Amino acid sequence: MLTIHTADAVLGAPDGADSVAVDGGLVVAVGPFERVSAAFPAARVRRWPGLIGRGLVNVTAPELLEAVYHPDPREAGTLGTEPLSGAALAPLAMDDARWGASARRGLQRMLR
Repeated sequence: MLTIHTADAVLGAPDGADSVAVDGGLVVAVGPFERVSAAFPAARVRRWPGLIGRGLVNVTAPELLEAVYHPDPREAGTLGTEPLSGAALAPLAMDDARWGASARRGLQRMLR
């Protein structure tokens, strides 16, 4: 879905640029809101306080969140506190709910 994100300014963009048009995961335009919105009149608009900056991309995230188990703090006594993979992960009974909770904990770990 085409979306225009607009704020006080866009970091690293020319002076006057306060908006970014994004289509899916692709940036299609950067510039003043008037120009960007005129180029994409059907786009939804999201207004944010502050500045728009580059996003952080972690190319190893799928592997770290989908193939590694991040133990629940209540499991620390039996599983420890570090992520588990390979032979340490194999004996665990993993269902969708457990993988989902693990991914949330993994994301929290990545953002520290």
